[in-house]
Amino acid sequence: MDSLRILNTGDWRLTSACEGIPYYPENLLTPLASSTQASIERLIDFAVEDLVDVVVVGGNTIDPTSAGPADFAFLLHQLKRLEQSAIPVIWNWSWLDQRNQWPKCFKWPSNVRQVIGDTPQTITLDLGPKGRVTFIGVELTSAQQISPSWFDGLKLEGLAFGVAYGAVTDQASNISPQINWLVSGNSYGKESHDNGVHLYYSGSPQGRSLKESGPHGAALLEYHDNGEIDFQFINTSKVEYESITIDINGISTPDSLAVTAIEHLAKRTFDQSIVYVIELELAGANYHIHSLPFVEIYNDFRASLQESLTKLSPNLILSRLAPLPTEEDLHSYEEEVLGEFLFITRELKEEGWASLNLDQKLPSQETGNWSKLLDDLSGLRTILSAESLGKHLLGISEKDAA
Repeated sequence: MDSLRILNTGDWRLTSACEGIPYYPENLLTPLASSTQASIERLIDFAVEDLVDVVVVGGNTIDPTSAGPADFAFLLHQLKRLEQSAIPVIWNWSWLDQRNQWPKCFKWPSNVRQVIGDTPQTITLDLGPKGRVTFIGVELTSAQQISPSWFDGLKLEGLAFGVAYGAVTDQASNISPQINWLVSGNSYGKESHDNGVHLYYSGSPQGRSLKESGPHGAALLEYHDNGEIDFQFINTSKVEYESITIDINGISTPDSLAVTAIEHLAKRTFDQSIVYVIELELAGANYHIHSLPFVEIYNDFRASLQESLTKLSPNLILSRLAPLPTEEDLHSYEEEVLGEFLFITRELKEEGWASLNLDQKLPSQETGNWSKLLDDLSGLRTILSAESLGKHLLGISEKDAA
């Protein structure tokens, strides 16, 4: 018979937005807003066009407490596309999906078979010439590891796979032969246990932050008559996060920093169908880059650098600058910047605006009313600029940065 092709996917997180993008060019507003749905559409396109035999959805698909009608309508449309192509779907519920909170009016297409219940479940599909395939699983309502021993004594027909979200233990079981597991909730990859069991991780269709950098997608498993399994990554990303390190040793001005960054990125090739959110890690950064005087021009510098990135390739977004500490540093530069800022703001609270001596920067005037007002506004601008720098250096929210 021909090989059996299973597309393993999970962590769709349809209601989770991309993070770490405080500023973006207007031309990328729509691609960013629709990127999660577009990555799922790319995944379904692959399943339909490449004629996979089964799609396994491992869990963490949609948060019903934050989803709207449009989110459920989109999900239903994608499942119906698979139904129209006669592709069965094994749907595994994770505790993150909160099945009991889903709308009762959601009507599942006929091709979807769900793993429901807190006892071991089996779902057997008859795939015609490719034989019968059985999937085993259990619905978890809280975060815990699945043990293969839970399924001891089950009668399995034909080829069998386990389906799980999170983690599967290497605890021995009497299932014979030992079955392999299709797992979601972790990055794409393969893990082998000493007992001969293999775990195939699906990854997620798209990253959402700098912690989830690089390409994302799904796992294609191809099972052959001799028992061998080919394992292949399928890229479905529409937004990719990247941390790119550039050496700026000896650079002391914003202009030279911008030129070096653009020259480095110009050597790269970027897929025009993907939006790239880029963190620039600055190796060898000196005190000019780390010091607070850079705060005063940071917003203008960021805007100018973003404009240069857009000219280089219209699908690039600057997420933040991240100066890297040298080995001899006792503290990270980020801590130094934050500490200096906190010192100034504490002094501001204790002694008032006069401690900043901002009036010395203004022309002498007969009355101090306008000078006092300008002092206040200048101080606020300083704080806002420092907040902006903190967001980019530390990758934190506006509230935490403030």
